[in-house]
Amino acid sequence: MTRLAIERLEKRFGNVAALQSISLEVEKGELISLLGPSGCGKTTTLRCVAGFEQPDSGAIRFDGQDMTRLADRKSTRLNSSHVSESRMPS
Repeated sequence: MTRLAIERLEKRFGNVAALQSISLEVEKGELISLLGPSGCGKTTTLRCVAGFEQPDSGAIRFDGQDMTRLADRKSTRLNSSHVSESRMPS
């Protein structure tokens, strides 16, 4: 059963395309990781899923319910969280 579905997600910041047609499915009980170089859209994807950013197009579904544009969407309603990366001084 698909727990989280991201379908053709797109997000732009001015002239910069941060996300271009990102699609992903996470099954119930599955653990995933987003890996890639700096600037490839990992954080923007997670911020859209958590509700901190509004995608320009596409869909975010949680247990089949479209959560993409719910104004009152909070990450706690999804039983998920987003912790930003921190860098330790060397």
